[in-house]
Amino acid sequence: MFIVGVHYHWPKMGWWVYAGLIVWGADRFVGLARLIIFNLRFILPFSSQKGNCTVELVDPKVVRLTFYRPLFRWSAGQHA
Repeated sequence: MFIVGVHYHWPKMGWWVYAGLIVWGADRFVGLARLIIFNLRFILPFSSQKGNCTVELVDPKVVRLTFYRPLFRWSAGQHA
């Protein structure tokens, strides 16, 4: 909304508005591409790669899910 407002209130800033839209669009495109690449195993359910998670019953009220995601690098203390 800010970029559209700048475009209408200061028409001389048009080139900067277009540059901002290009940067914003590139960011959205890279985010979408990254989401698709990292989750490709879940998008293709009939893939030959099976067994990418394990389920453990730790307590009667606690379940531990372990996902094997080769492209994600999580460290201790991080969460998703």
